[in-house]
Amino acid sequence: MQKFSLQAAGIKRIMIPDYDLNRIEKNKAFLQRLWNLENEERPAFLIGFAGPRVRGGRPVRSALFSTEGEDTVRDRLLDPEKFLKAQLSEIEDELALEGDFVPCLCPAFGVVNIPAAFGCEVVWHEANFPSVKPLPLTDPTKIFSLPRPIVSSGEMGRILATTRYFIERTGGRIPIRLTDIQGPLDSAALILGGLIADGETVVSRVYHIDRGYESIEKKLNAIGARITRVRE
Repeated sequence: MQKFSLQAAGIKRIMIPDYDLNRIEKNKAFLQRLWNLENEERPAFLIGFAGPRVRGGRPVRSALFSTEGEDTVRDRLLDPEKFLKAQLSEIEDELALEGDFVPCLCPAFGVVNIPAAFGCEVVWHEANFPSVKPLPLTDPTKIFSLPRPIVSSGEMGRILATTRYFIERTGGRIPIRLTDIQGPLDSAALILGGLIADGETVVSRVYHIDRGYESIEKKLNAIGARITRVRE
């Protein structure tokens, strides 16, 4: 069984690029109006992974998918420092282009999170997202006897550790968004990441979590957490 350290003591904070904070706040306010159906200006838009030639900017290299750069996809995903630097570079490139982009970091590892939590073996490919091997179940009814996963099962521990590393390394100056929602379990793991972090954690887009956990804040508050659901 793999174990991941959740301790980040002694980690030095990384230098955050000098982002255009006024533009970011303007984008956030615009998207908030859009979400509240108060926008009559224009549709929102975002220029994503354009390339290889971009007028007025440079191609955006995806921290998750790109096979270019110094590191392989596998090395980047398995090394929190490389993963963080790749995401900071992606943020800088996105902000160099037009659009309503709001920076955030995401400790995502693709589609392996849920199957790995139930015991599937993860295969880390050098130039692509990881995949999983199916469980050798000859009898479909055996699926009901699989061990019930916990938030540290499979790659969940890695998500928690990466989340904490991102927070410690950036000093919490860049929001952490919910990991790529391949199921509610991986998002629920990030709530625990917020509980072990210093200060206040704000979780947006909680409808992802509500798909699998009804009133999760009540369950966690019952065992000592302090979570408040805010209606926007």
